[in-house]
Amino acid sequence: MATPLLDLVNNICSSLLLPPVDTVEGRISKNVSLIMHCFNSVAIELTNVFDWIEQREKCVFFADKGAAYDTTVGGYDLDKLTANTFERMSTRYLYDTINRKRVAEILPDNEIERELTPSGTTKFIRQQKCIIFVPEPAVNNVFAFYYQTKNVAYTVDTAGKKTMKLKFNNDMDYSVLNDNLLLKAAISKYKNFVGLDNTQDYDEYQTYLKQIKESKAPAATILPQGSDAGLFTRDEIIHPIDIF
Repeated sequence: MATPLLDLVNNICSSLLLPPVDTVEGRISKNVSLIMHCFNSVAIELTNVFDWIEQREKCVFFADKGAAYDTTVGGYDLDKLTANTFERMSTRYLYDTINRKRVAEILPDNEIERELTPSGTTKFIRQQKCIIFVPEPAVNNVFAFYYQTKNVAYTVDTAGKKTMKLKFNNDMDYSVLNDNLLLKAAISKYKNFVGLDNTQDYDEYQTYLKQIKESKAPAATILPQGSDAGLFTRDEIIHPIDIF
């Protein structure tokens, strides 16, 4: 079960023999401010090193050249499509939900293919964080894709509704990622910042990170609840190194 941020911070305080705190909001001590910096820094680093299923979302959009369309680039802005939560693509293709078929990506090495793509065979290329269709699909066609978000935390209201966040800053924030992983990494980073020996802490963090990554490898990945069955197979959910 997820642990509120305030409890996680106090776990670190206990490990570092620091006094417990009542809040991580407002005016806080330098120690707590540094702990908060470590949490947010670690969360960003973890987001960058792996495709965590906990951060994966599905985007569905109309090819209507609406608000998300960048007329300068001639494509759909991924930040606007995802409410500024886009980090990277999680699949190699889009899914055409109207015609129920895949739309392949033209990779940078094959960019010349943009000029050679047969008329009627829609593909896409990514440029300046935009999806550019080649050639343009039918008006109001609907496309879907999975992507890795930048969300690292969330809050839960009294009705149980989650609100995703890009940063930890509230006592009742919950981590999107594994609590123990976050703790081990934050403790190691904190000790490094203040000049303490963090060798053992860092080694423990790296060992645990490897275990968690292995347990969430593509072969063991399950699609998010509510996703379209068969839309993306396990082998087609890929890591950043396969994309860029």
